[in-house]
Amino acid sequence: MDTNQLYKYQSTYLDILNEFFVCMVGKCPLSFTSFDEVYNELKNNLKRPDNVMNYFSDMEQSLRHLYSTHG
Repeated sequence: MDTNQLYKYQSTYLDILNEFFVCMVGKCPLSFTSFDEVYNELKNNLKRPDNVMNYFSDMEQSLRHLYSTHG
């Protein structure tokens, strides 16, 4: 894997994690100034447990696809 491919792979991987974070917490990571804010927002969002499993499932599918094509 050359440097350009590695950069693209890493960007895709981080995009997947970012999308999962936004779904779970409800906001972009840059909108928080402390871990306490993230924790409080996450606690508020976990009142919807049915969505949580979908977020994990979506992330798993995205990561499996990434790993299978570039593993």
